[in-house]
Amino acid sequence: GARAKGSVAERIKRKMQLLAEQLKASEQQLARAKEQHDIEIQLLRDENTGLQARVETLQADLKKAERVAGRAAKLLKDKESKEQEEAQTLEAVAAKVEDNLRKTTERALAAERKITQLQRELDMERQKMQYLPQTPLEQVRAASAMLDTAAENAEKALRTIFAEAQNLKLASNILVTVGMIEQQDTRPAAARGNS
Repeated sequence: GARAKGSVAERIKRKMQLLAEQLKASEQQLARAKEQHDIEIQLLRDENTGLQARVETLQADLKKAERVAGRAAKLLKDKESKEQEEAQTLEAVAAKVEDNLRKTTERALAAERKITQLQRELDMERQKMQYLPQTPLEQVRAASAMLDTAAENAEKALRTIFAEAQNLKLASNILVTVGMIEQQDTRPAAARGNS
């Protein structure tokens, strides 16, 4: 009976040792797994930190790009509005100049017709004087008065023509200037930048 009890006790002792060894091995395995898990967790945390920094950088770049795009759109809109206003101003100036040119031409033609009329009237008066019973002195005085009147009228007409000619010259210069501005505005942007 004592031998049997000793054998049972021995088996229990060996089983307890085996369980203890298994428990120790499990604890070591668990410790290694926990260490590996901690390493992986730290790597994930580091990667997450990097990703968050990258996202913040991308968000900042996006906001900056939106601000730049907004400013560019505003500048483009302002430029288009300014160019439209300048084009309307040039069109108005050109129309005004053309109208002044037409009126000036009409006045110049009217002045030329007036000179032609005065010349005809002068010729008619000369013809009339040939048939009037006047003394030589009266003829000279009449001729002198007639010539003075004709000269005065002709001088007025010539002054009108000269003034209109100056207006025509000014109008021509303005039209040339407007044409040069329009040509410059219609050139490609690269060409304007090189000039």
